[in-house]
Amino acid sequence: MIHYDKAPKNGVLELNEFKNLVADMKAIQNSKREEVLDAFFKFDKDKSGFIEPNELKEVLTYLGLASGEEIVKTMIGVADSNKDGKISITELANVMGHTAVGAEDIQQWTE
Repeated sequence: MIHYDKAPKNGVLELNEFKNLVADMKAIQNSKREEVLDAFFKFDKDKSGFIEPNELKEVLTYLGLASGEEIVKTMIGVADSNKDGKISITELANVMGHTAVGAEDIQQWTE
């Protein structure tokens, strides 16, 4: 926040400084939402609305990363909060540190 305290640096954010901080925070939140949606739809090859183990394995292999059964199972297990064996958009958003992704985002992204 010290970055936003402009001259005369008095340790207090003036209204315009505070507005700049809020604008930057909103921009960061929006970009993270787009990153989550972009990642999700790259992984969800069959457009089922879920990232399934075979889709995760395919992407990991394409990226040249370890993609063995245990790796995929562990990665799914970390994200799969409802334990249905696949990753929803909400579960991916939670893992990526962004909880404000929901059905309306999916609909808007796919239109």
